[in-house]
Amino acid sequence: MKRRKISMIVMLSLCLIGYFVATSRTLYSTAVDPTGKYTVKVSYQSFLSFIPMTPGSSSDKAGFVEIFDNDSNSMGEMPIAMLQLANIGWHKNGASLKLKGEWDFKKRTCFYWDESGNHKISCK
Repeated sequence: MKRRKISMIVMLSLCLIGYFVATSRTLYSTAVDPTGKYTVKVSYQSFLSFIPMTPGSSSDKAGFVEIFDNDSNSMGEMPIAMLQLANIGWHKNGASLKLKGEWDFKKRTCFYWDESGNHKISCK
């Protein structure tokens, strides 16, 4: 009976560790817009750190770009195929990610295009 309890505790612990590794994110970079009102955070799923990559290709990981206002409210998040593609263009009333999507800060909206470029998707 004692062995069974220990086995269950070990299995539960491994499942929890696996869950947190699979769902947690690692911050890759941050930047602030020219007005200082918004911050962009680029992140990727932490488990990707355990996948071997050739030297110099760490920015080839898939990730996410999210913009926050000064009150830490999310303006929206969109996925990106590679971290190196997270070049934000700041505009008067928003921001854009070249050939991917845009944020409108006044309307508090965000959208991006799917991989085929045919479907407009609202950000999270």
